Amino acid sequence: MPAIMKIKCNNCDYRKNKSQSATFLICPNGQEIVLQHPAEDIQAFEYTGKHLPELIKEERINVKYGLVCTSCGECDYYLIPGKQNTFGYIFMIASRAADADIKMISCKKCGKQTLRSVVGSQCGCLFALIKVIFGKKDFFLCPKCGKGIVTFEMTGIS
Repeated sequence: MPAIMKIKCNNCDYRKNKSQSATFLICPNGQEIVLQHPAEDIQAFEYTGKHLPELIKEERINVKYGLVCTSCGECDYYLIPGKQNTFGYIFMIASRAADADIKMISCKKCGKQTLRSVVGSQCGCLFALIKVIFGKKDFFLCPKCGKGIVTFEMTGIS
C-alpha cells in the first residue's frame, strides 16, 4: 500500500503531505482522473464499466509517483517513463521511483531536475516503516528558508 508521507522543515513552516503514489484513469479525451486508494477498482468500474486489470491492459491506467523538488519545495505526482506495468499493479503502487529514473525529470513548477521521491531514499512503504523503526534519517536543505533540514516521516499507509 502507498505510504502517506509528511515532508517538513525543522526551522520554518515548510510542510508537505503526499502519498508515495497515485493511480490515474486516462479518459478517452486524455483527461486523467485520480482513483483513490484502496477503492481504485470500484471507481474505475463506476467510470468505465471495466475493472482495473482490463484498463491496465488497455493502457488506460497510469501510476504516478510523489516527488518533491529540493530546489523549490513543490510536491506533485509524476509519471516515470518505462515504469508502467513492469512488475504488476500492487508492486507499482507500493514501490518508489528509482533515483536514476527521477534525475531526468524536470519539476513542473521551477523546471529544475532536482526531484526526489517523497519516501526519501528508501524503496517503498515497507522500507519507510523500517526507517521509522530503526531511526535512519533522510533529509535535504530546506528550499524555503535555506537554513533548516527537511526530513521525511511516514504518517500512514493508504
